Amino acid sequence: MNLADIPLIFLIAPAIAVLVENTLDRRIFSKSLRHQIILGGWIWLAYAVCHEMISGTLFGIWTTDEIMHNIKARRVMELIALGKWDEVWAFAEPGTNAWQLYLALLYSFTGVSNTGSTIINMLFAFWGGLILVREFVKILPPVPPRTWPLLVVFFPSVIYWCTWNLKEGFMYWAICLVLSGAGTKKLAAGDILRVGTGIIVGGLLRPHIIMGWALAVLGVNLLQRRRAPLAVMILVVLPLAVTAISSVAKIETPSVAGALDRAYGQAKILSERSGGSTIHYEEGRPILFVSGFESLFFRPYPWRVRHLGLLLSCLETWSMTLIMLWIWLSMPPRQWGHFFKMPHVKLALLACAYFSLFFTFLANEGLLARQRVQAVPALLILAMVPILYRNAAKTVEQRLRMLPALREAANRNPKS
Repeated sequence: MNLADIPLIFLIAPAIAVLVENTLDRRIFSKSLRHQIILGGWIWLAYAVCHEMISGTLFGIWTTDEIMHNIKARRVMELIALGKWDEVWAFAEPGTNAWQLYLALLYSFTGVSNTGSTIINMLFAFWGGLILVREFVKILPPVPPRTWPLLVVFFPSVIYWCTWNLKEGFMYWAICLVLSGAGTKKLAAGDILRVGTGIIVGGLLRPHIIMGWALAVLGVNLLQRRRAPLAVMILVVLPLAVTAISSVAKIETPSVAGALDRAYGQAKILSERSGGSTIHYEEGRPILFVSGFESLFFRPYPWRVRHLGLLLSCLETWSMTLIMLWIWLSMPPRQWGHFFKMPHVKLALLACAYFSLFFTFLANEGLLARQRVQAVPALLILAMVPILYRNAAKTVEQRLRMLPALREAANRNPKS
């Protein structure tokens, strides 16, 4: 932390309150709840400021990726100082290079340190949580929320992984922006701006992740308009179109088979490494989709926990999975159809299917715990929406039952 971080802290503290007041409708969210979320945001900000001391100095927890990003960002800063902009803009390509270029520009022109970047990541993850809360309200009966928005905004793994100098904070925000376009009958200018911003930011940092979410939103919206054949055609034709355009433009693009072979090879390399977090597959290579589904909903297993980070990941993963199993299996089958008609539930199912494919090739439980943050919106929808919907529906039903009695009391006491 340095002196340049202090003005940033004083800028972000009121920004948290502004985001809450402008994202959460005052007619729906009580003043008390909004103030609790603002207070939680300030506590999160304090944790971000002290993050290096808490995680690194006290617990000795560091991430190799964060260290490498900073080392390479410092090298780009040297190029900026020397005015070698041709070499600087060579980093302007999607993925890790784009993140390191962002860090170099941020450090060079603002003077903030690693702490400042971490604070910015925290703010965008917090903003993403507010957007997700607003999406929940769209599909629930009109009952003022009480405490559940606090869990959605301050979900444990989101707080932990988005308070590092890594891409997770921006990716979480970008995913929530894209998700906000689901189920919209007619996209307004604001919707297009939000979804477009999410696709651009996510495309610069992790195009393979944001592509899955964007395709899921597109597919759901087409299904809502009863254009299932068009949705299927787009999902099938789009990869072929990318391949055709790439061949015409003479851009080297890997085939699906080649990409899978390389992914399997990467998974094999990871699985052959020594370490308590390495996943060793019995057949020597993962099973497409099946291994990813297992990783998304069940890993790390309790008996494979080796350190505090995996313990927290294990508790969260198994809690979410058990809640989902309990709520969906206890639900009468006729209610399943009702929830499956909800665009956000369809989106969550498609996103989980995509992550089951993606997680097939992550043979390290530590990396898996971090990457799972990008699936948290889908997991929260599947776990919480049925519970919240059922409770809200009961509240509405109770109020309707009380309505005749209230009318009778009003007729007896017209002056009151």
